[in-house]
Formats: sequence, C-alpha cells, structure tokens
Amino acid sequence: MHGSEVLILNSYSTLDTPDPQIGKFRAPSKTAVCGGKTRLCILFDENPEPHGASLSSNIERNIETKRQKLEFAMEELEQWKEQLSHLSHLAMDHLREVPPNQLYAAAAIVMFTTLLLLLIRLLKRSKSNTIVLTGLSGSGKTVIFYQLRDGSTHQGTVTSMEPNEGTFILNNEKTRKGKIKPVHIVDVPGHSRLRPKLDEYLPQAAGIVFVVDALDFLPNCRAASEYLYDLLTKGSVVRKKIPVLILCNKTDKVTAHTKEFIRRQMEKEIDKLRASRSAISDADIANEFTLGIPGETFSFTQCSNKVTTADASGLTGEISQLEEFIREHRLKRERGFGVGIGVFGVGINEDFLQCKFCELFTLTENIVEGLSRMEAIINIVRAEKLHEFNLK
Repeated sequence: MHGSEVLILNSYSTLDTPDPQIGKFRAPSKTAVCGGKTRLCILFDENPEPHGASLSSNIERNIETKRQKLEFAMEELEQWKEQLSHLSHLAMDHLREVPPNQLYAAAAIVMFTTLLLLLIRLLKRSKSNTIVLTGLSGSGKTVIFYQLRDGSTHQGTVTSMEPNEGTFILNNEKTRKGKIKPVHIVDVPGHSRLRPKLDEYLPQAAGIVFVVDALDFLPNCRAASEYLYDLLTKGSVVRKKIPVLILCNKTDKVTAHTKEFIRRQMEKEIDKLRASRSAISDADIANEFTLGIPGETFSFTQCSNKVTTADASGLTGEISQLEEFIREHRLKRERGFGVGIGVFGVGINEDFLQCKFCELFTLTENIVEGLSRMEAIINIVRAEKLHEFNLK
C-alpha cells in the first residue's frame, strides 16, 4: 500500500528500544488514517499483565470447568443411585406380597430350566462324530472323500479351495442290514493358506486321517512331516487324544513306497524338527505341546494319542483299512466314556467331561446359594406378617 506505514506487533511483546519508557505493551489490531497515511495505533497499558499470569489464569479456568463437570456427573450418579434404591425397595415390597409357596415354585422352575439348558449345551458340544481328512495338496484327499460317499472318483478331482463336507452312510455299508448310523466327514484343503480351516473341525473330531502321497513321497517328505508335527502338537488334538491315521494313498502303483517306509521317514523328519525347534526355544512357543521323550529318538508310539498307518488307493477304491478306522473310532465316540452320559449315545472325552461337570457343580452351588438367600428373605417376610397378625 503506497505511502503507508504499518507496524505489526504481537500481544505481550517487548519492544527492543533504547527508550526506557517503552516496555511491555498490548498491541490490539486497530489502525487509523493520519495525513493520508495508514498507521498502526498501539494502546499502551500503564499496568501491563505479564504473560505467565495469563497462562496461570487459563489453567485455573480449565480446572474450574473440569471441577464443575465432575460435580455435575456426581449429581447424576447420585440421582441414579436414588432411583436404583427406590426400585430395590419396590421389588422387596412386591416380594413381601407374594406368597412363599409361589416363590419356592418360581425358584425351582428357574433352577430346573438352567440345569436342563446346561445339559443340552454340554451334550451338543461334546458330540464327536466327525472324521477329518487332511494332508498336503495333491495327496488324493478329495478322491478318497468321494469314494467314501458314493464309491466314485468324481472324474479326477482338482485341488480343493473349500472344504468338502457331508454326513452320510459309508458307501460300502449301504448294502448292510440293520441300523447303520451316518458319519460326518470333512475334507480340509491342504494348501498352506487354507489350513487354518482345520481348527474349526478339530473340536468335533472323532478321528483324523492324514493322507500322504506314497507315489511322490520323498520330495514332499519334509513338508508333510512339518504339517503332521504341527497337527500332533495342537492342544485340541493332544487333550482329547484324537486318534490319527497316516493313510498312504496310491499304493497300488509299483513305484509307490510302503507304509512302513513312510512311517520311518516321517519319524526321522519329525525328530529333526523337534531338535531344531527346541534349539530355538526350550518352550517351543510355536506349538502348544512338544512331541516325544527328551533324549530319545522320536517314535509315533511316544505320542499321547494313537498314531497308526494304513494303505489305500483312491482311484481303485481300495479303502477298506480307512473304513475300518472310521467304524472303530466312530463307535468309540458314540459309546461315550461314562455310564450316565453313555446312555445318550454321545461320545465325550474324559478330561472334557470332568471340566464340564466342574462347571455344572459350580453353577449348582451358585443356584443353591441364591435359593438360600431367597429362603432367608421369605423367612423375614413371614416373620413380618406374623408380627402384623399378632398386633392385630
């Protein structure tokens, strides 16, 4: 702007000047036109307020605001407390009006319903009638699944990207007489990215079938052994002692390896894996449990759950050993592990059953304690009514 003189200063600034009369001042944004020139008019305070004092006053105002909000919140909490107390008194008055026999009946119904629902939940969760097929991609799991279901090869399947799942009577059992129960079978994809789906089915598993390609075994021996190692160290498998069958598929081929050879090679690989992983961490934090006995060469016989091997050929339909495994462990799970629960035809692991009965016992104790308190209230109501009757 031509012919203008503008001086811009911040509030509470100090003017560096030899004049002793000019010190701290406030510089409000006011301007005036004098003689055709625009000048900044600065209003001096005789008693300027220091910058530190202003900051202190701002802090005090913030503290005061927060204190007021806290007091308001405390008042609201007090109102809620009074309302809850009022509702509690109303509930007690209503209980005093209800006859004691009705209170006992209501408590008994609640207790019975709770126990019934818990028992139903227990039985549903403990049902283990699922056979899980797993293994590396290309081992022939899907062909075996269809052989079990309808005796077909499904025209030579491709690598599965989703689990194949079904509940059916085994194809070779359809011609048998008598009552035959169906079995639930799941074929879990072997791709490394899809293996987490396996964890969804293990809690209901009555048995696990780990399928190995006996024809192309040696190139995949380490990968298959790593997968099996991870499977055998899962908590859901170890705690329930789920039986595992290593099914050597494609053994009808002349160049296929025998199940004994495959078993020995996988034991050697797992022994190496156990040593290498233990060297990284004594706790083996990558897995929930460890395998084998320290200081001894690993063998599948050292596992807490039973591990067996069998031959099969998905393309020719030779799966008799697999069907025998399914029948054996399906029946075991259906019989159950206790007299009281076995009559329901439901298979329950011993540790699982003990845990659930502990939960049931704790719940029963809580219900009994609640009934005792209710009985005490009923006795007080009775005494009050008796006292009122005597006064009359």
